[in-house]
This record gives sequence, structure tokens and C-alpha cells, in this order.
Amino acid sequence: MTETFWTGLADSKMETRHIKLEYNEGLDMKKQLLTLELNLLHILKKISNYRSLRKRETSIGSKMKSALTATRAKINSLYKSFPPELRPKEKPSRKKSNGELRKRGPKGPREPKFESKFQKELEEIRDKLKRLS
Repeated sequence: MTETFWTGLADSKMETRHIKLEYNEGLDMKKQLLTLELNLLHILKKISNYRSLRKRETSIGSKMKSALTATRAKINSLYKSFPPELRPKEKPSRKKSNGELRKRGPKGPREPKFESKFQKELEEIRDKLKRLS
């Protein structure tokens, strides 16, 4: 079996090289290449998921910051509306008496969102690998 490989040169000329391979060697190389493509698609999917989660995190963080600022302003206006003798001496603290932050309750389990642009391509590569095996 003769395979043809192209290598691009700096001046954009194409050079063709022929390498003689045994059938089993060619088959193994195709399997390795398909496995590599499969792994790369998984990596791309994870990167895409990471980017979308980071965007979501940023937007939620900015919304939370504005909500906390508005809440803090409301609390301060409430403190000012109290008669002086009923005003609290100190504002409520987020910290315990020993200086540590209070722990929040446990978070519920998240459902994984599986949105893949590459799902069809992943299936095709898996099918090719099965046929070659």
C-alpha cells in the first residue's frame, strides 16, 4: 500500500512524498489518527463548555454585585429611618466571632448540559474506528 503525504513549505509550494507501508501499518496509523481526532474533538468540546461557563459566571457575578449594592443601600436607608434609640449599634456581620466567614448550605446537584456541535463528527469517527477494528 502506498500512502501520499503532503508537506507545506514556507514559500507555499507543495511537496509530495510517497512512503511504502504494509497494510497493517496503514490500518494502525488510520486508527491512531482517528483516535487523535476524537480526543481533539473532546478537548474542543470542553474548551467550548468552559468558555460558556465563564461567560455565565461573569454575568451572574455582575448581577450579584449590583443586587448586593442595591440591598446594602436599602439596609442603610432602613437604619437611617429608625429612631436613634432603636438603631442597632452594629451592622450585622458576615463573620463569626472568631473571624471566619459563615458557611453556606450545601449546593444541590447540577444537571450536566450536553450541547455538542461535534456530536455528529464524534459518532462518525467512532463508527470509522469500529469498522477498522
